[in-house]
Amino acid sequence: MLIVFKNDVAYYGFFSKIDLFIFKGTQILDATINLIAMNQYFIHYFEKYLLQLKEEILAYQEEKRLWELSGEINNTGGNLCYHIIGFLNYYIGLGIGRTNYQRNRPLEFTIKDVPRKDLIDLIDATILMIREVLAEVDLEESYPFDFFQKEGSRAFFLFRVINHLSYHLGQINYHRRMLP
Repeated sequence: MLIVFKNDVAYYGFFSKIDLFIFKGTQILDATINLIAMNQYFIHYFEKYLLQLKEEILAYQEEKRLWELSGEINNTGGNLCYHIIGFLNYYIGLGIGRTNYQRNRPLEFTIKDVPRKDLIDLIDATILMIREVLAEVDLEESYPFDFFQKEGSRAFFLFRVINHLSYHLGQINYHRRMLP
């Protein structure tokens, strides 16, 4: 296991796996870490989760089920997918990559009946955007927006976004499995 401290941030990593965790900490050791390698970790995880999102969207047996509500669940799998695409393009594309993405958050939760193929195309485009934006970005720079009312480096922010993505991915999986 590797523990490196730089600018009061602890970077934890395992070389045998592609696992890397980041935590705010006290600077104990003056060391450096290859932040370009960290960029590749972020790209890997975002791509991994977005490919899982594609699998979840394709796993709905009937396309119309993507947009059905059931029980006490307030969001459909299609709306959650649209939300994931929206927040990644906003917070990473616009926030870090300075793309011209215009987010319409209310639409993410109200749009209906977007064809599955269009959702898959949006996921693929988001994967490409993440590869381009994160390839060589400086992860030590401060992230320009408040995200969950927290300030921090781009690296700290990206871990928060990965957690948010993972949360919604689990919701989509649950939605798909609970439909009668």
